[in-house]
Amino acid sequence: MVPPLDAQVRRHVSRFDVIALVLYRDGRIGTSRDPQNAEFAFWLEAQHAGAVLRLARVKGDIPAAAQRLGLKVTDHHTMIVRARAAIERLGTRLTAAKADGAVKFLNREYRRRRIEANERGESFMPYRAAEQRLRKALVAVAAGDRAPIVKRVFGNRLMAPGFALADRAGLARTGC
Repeated sequence: MVPPLDAQVRRHVSRFDVIALVLYRDGRIGTSRDPQNAEFAFWLEAQHAGAVLRLARVKGDIPAAAQRLGLKVTDHHTMIVRARAAIERLGTRLTAAKADGAVKFLNREYRRRRIEANERGESFMPYRAAEQRLRKALVAVAAGDRAPIVKRVFGNRLMAPGFALADRAGLARTGC
């Protein structure tokens, strides 16, 4: 029986364009983003799911269908282990980046925007929320999304002049 994805793993996996092909107890084969309670689940890039699904329904074997199409699938347990390891690595890198000053750009921009909001009489997100948004942005970048990190953290408001360069430099120093 496939266990449910915990919230942190589900959020991480959702940033990548993957889906699980699942075998249910009654023998049906389908797809799911959270395959809890299925008998077996195998993850692959979503763009290939339809072809593998069609062949697996004929063959009755998900890994064999993927292999026949020249594709690799990852079993559910392995995917969870890899996702948790990636989440831990990201946390470690962010901690190290904070320690060696690589996220100073975030701190400067956060402070600038908080002061501006205060001067306008507006509230501003807590720093913890900005850190969480930074984590999500870095995961998205790892998944291939090239949207600017600062825009992802702070929204569509204008950036400070030259901030995009600091953004890229900060990301590069984090090793992500």
